[in-house]
Amino acid sequence: MPYYVIDKYPVFLTRKKYGILREEALKDKDLMFKMKSTMKSNYHKVKENEEAKSLMYDMLKSEYDNNEENFMFKWVYFDMNGEEGKENIWNLLSDYCTYYGHSYLEEIRDLSSSMIRDILGESYKYPMGELFLLVHEVKPVQWYWKYTAKMKNRYIRAIIDTKRVTSISGVLKEFKIEFDNGGYIIFSENIVIAI
Repeated sequence: MPYYVIDKYPVFLTRKKYGILREEALKDKDLMFKMKSTMKSNYHKVKENEEAKSLMYDMLKSEYDNNEENFMFKWVYFDMNGEEGKENIWNLLSDYCTYYGHSYLEEIRDLSSSMIRDILGESYKYPMGELFLLVHEVKPVQWYWKYTAKMKNRYIRAIIDTKRVTSISGVLKEFKIEFDNGGYIIFSENIVIAI
């Protein structure tokens, strides 16, 4: 799901919030428009999809202009526990990686596991599976370290198991994921891992 930036605040939309926003923004549109607005194409822009995104952005912007504190509480902050956190973690981390641009997600399931999921009809429940890899590029503190300390192309890899996630809270710029073993990861401009 895309995130929206409203006056320097990135807004991550959980599946629940996305549904609420979409329903409210498109309440005056007919059923055919709503169906077409869900279509996407790699070759050309779908007019209804672009209009729906614009309407959703406009609604968020108007709520921000009316009451900034309420907007922050309702749309920017999130606190997800249990199943809600497990079903939104992929989209959250994907938006985080896009926002900062120094990380990416990678699938680590083997081919047989992927084929079994396809047969069971569960391959789209978590787009890249319940277990995936977060790859974070380590940037040198000083520009010349890249050459003198051979700090070029160094990465930290963390396996994320969605079954072990207990809670996720914060904002898209800085949030904390807690796991059932007491460990946590803090995602901000940098990543802090505590096991």
